[in-house]
Amino acid sequence: MASSAPEVLKQNWSHGRHNRLSIPAHGYSVVTCLEIDAESIITGSDDATITIHDIATGKLIHTLKDHKGGIWCMKLVGNILVSGSTDMTVRVWDVRRGICIRKLHGFESTVRTVSVFLPELNVRTGNLEPDEPLIVAGSRDATLRIWRLPAVDDAEPIVKSESSRKKKKVLASPFQEQVEDPLLRHVLRGHANSVRAVAAHGNTVVSGSYDRTVRIWNAADGKLVHTCTGHAEKVYSVVHIPELEKAVSGSMDAIIKVWCTRTGNLLFDLEGHTSLVGLLKASSEYIVSAAADATLRVWDSASGESIAELVGHTAAITAFHYRPLARTLVSGSEGGVKLWDLDRRDPRDSGRLVQKFVEDCQGVWRVWSDERRLVAAVQREGGATSIEVLDFAESHGYGRRTSLSAEVPDDGDVSSSSSEGEDNACEPRRN
Repeated sequence: MASSAPEVLKQNWSHGRHNRLSIPAHGYSVVTCLEIDAESIITGSDDATITIHDIATGKLIHTLKDHKGGIWCMKLVGNILVSGSTDMTVRVWDVRRGICIRKLHGFESTVRTVSVFLPELNVRTGNLEPDEPLIVAGSRDATLRIWRLPAVDDAEPIVKSESSRKKKKVLASPFQEQVEDPLLRHVLRGHANSVRAVAAHGNTVVSGSYDRTVRIWNAADGKLVHTCTGHAEKVYSVVHIPELEKAVSGSMDAIIKVWCTRTGNLLFDLEGHTSLVGLLKASSEYIVSAAADATLRVWDSASGESIAELVGHTAAITAFHYRPLARTLVSGSEGGVKLWDLDRRDPRDSGRLVQKFVEDCQGVWRVWSDERRLVAAVQREGGATSIEVLDFAESHGYGRRTSLSAEVPDDGDVSSSSSEGEDNACEPRRN
C-alpha cells in the first residue's frame, strides 16, 4: 500500500530528502525579520529594505524601501504587512502591490517590536475583542502605541496647515512632521526603559521591557492593569497564552517567569537556562524557550514541568520556529538548522534531534517551516546573505540545488541605510 502524502513528507524530513533553492538577498546585511505566506517569502533587514520573493521560484517580486532606517520588526496578516524601524515609524504595506499605504508616527526612538491582533469572540463576555483590528508597537522610547489596522484602500493621512494644527491637538512626535492620526487609539506609558517585546490577544496586551518589568494593559481603554516585577535583569521576550490566561517572560537573568494575566500574580519560575532567554514561543500545551547558552528547553504550559532540554547547538540560538500541531520545531544557530521532535506520546522521542540542515552556512538569522518547506535566512561562508528554501514535497525528486543570481526588481534600485546602535544579545550578528 502506498504511503499517504503527509507520511511521505514526514519521512522526507526525517531522512533529509529535499530540493534546495538558494536566493541571494540584502547583500551582506543582516536579516532581522522573516514572514511567510502561501506564495511569498518576506524579509526585513538592517539595510532599511524589505524584500518579497516568490516562495516557489525565488523570483524577486518587490523591494519595499520607504523606511529610512533598519527594519527591526514585522508582522504579516493576510495581504497586509506591518513593519517597524530605527526611523521611529511604523509602516503598513499592501504586499501584493508592493506599496506603503500608511506611515504611522509618534515614537521618539527605534520601533523595536510589533504585533497585530484581530477581533475574536470572547466566550465569557459574548463580545468580539478587540472590537476592531489593531496594531500594537513598542519602542526604545519606553512607550507603546495602539493603532487601528488600516485596510488596503484606506487613504494616507493629510498633512495639516499651521493654522489647522493650532485648532486641534496633534498626536505625533516633535521629531517628525506633524500629522493628524485618525488611526491612533492609545499611547501606553509606564515603562521606564526600552520596550523590547509585546504580545496581544483579545483586549490583553503584554509588554516586556529593559526596565525589568512585564506590564499587562487593556487594549480597549489603554489603561495599565498590572505591573509584574521580579526579574533581576532586562526582559527580552514575552508571549501570551490566552487559553490559560498566562503570560510568559524571558530575561537576561536566565529565568523564565509565568504570570497570570487576570491577577498579575507570578505563578511559577522556569529554571534551567544559564544565560539570556531571548526567544519564547508557547501554546496551551508547550512553552518553548531558546537561550544564549546554546540550548532550547520545553516546558508544560499548565504545570511548568520541564519536559525536554534540546542540546546540540554550539552557540546562542538565534531563531526557532515551533509547530504545535506537528509537535516539531526547527532552530538556527552558527553552523545551521536543526529539526527536533517534541511528541510527548513517546517520552523517548520528546526532545530528540531528528535532522540537521543548511550546515554549509556561517550563521542563521531567521528560520520558518511548515509541513512542506523549511525557509532559513542565513549568512553564507564569505559573509553574503541568502534565503535557503528546502522543499520536502515528494513529487519533485530529491537532491537538486538551485542557486539564483542577485536581482534588481522592476520598481527601481534598492536604497541602503545603516541602523542605529542596538543592544541585541542573543540575536544574529556579523562576525
